[in-house]
This record gives sequence, C-alpha cells and structure tokens, in this order.
Amino acid sequence: MNDVQKDFIRTRNQLQSLYQEASKKLDEKKDKLFISGKTESWELAPNMRGKVDELLKNKVEALKHMLVGESEQVKTMGMTFGVFNKYFYE
Repeated sequence: MNDVQKDFIRTRNQLQSLYQEASKKLDEKKDKLFISGKTESWELAPNMRGKVDELLKNKVEALKHMLVGESEQVKTMGMTFGVFNKYFYE
C-alpha cells in the first residue's frame, strides 16, 4: 500500500469518526430539546412552526424537524463520508 492509499484511508476514517460524533451530538441535543419542551429553541423551518402542538405529541416527527441548519450540516458530512466510502470500496 502506497502513501496516497494510506492517506486516503486515514482521511476516510477521520471523516467517518467526525460524522458519527457530530450525528451523535446532534441526536443528543435534539433529545434534550424535546424533553425540555422549549419549542422556541427547536429552530424549526418556517413551514413547521404552525405544527408545534402536533410535534410535541410525536417525538419521532419532532426530531426530524428540529435544528434544521445543524441537521443539514451533519447530513452534508454524511454525504461527504459516503463519497469517500464509495471510492474506498471500488
């Protein structure tokens, strides 16, 4: 295995670790926000703000719609890792 391959594997592993850590932290943060019931801190998308009462009754749906910006960042990290992972196995 040459240095380029080793660097690629190292970078892939770092991306995986960063993504998993960010995803876990985001999930924990969302869970705490849901438990707190402080919907003003949920950072919902404008089209979901009128559905707060429904979301308070459905944790699964609420978690999907919380912290839109942070969720998008973590999703992008996951997609970046996915690209590296795809090339790793090809």
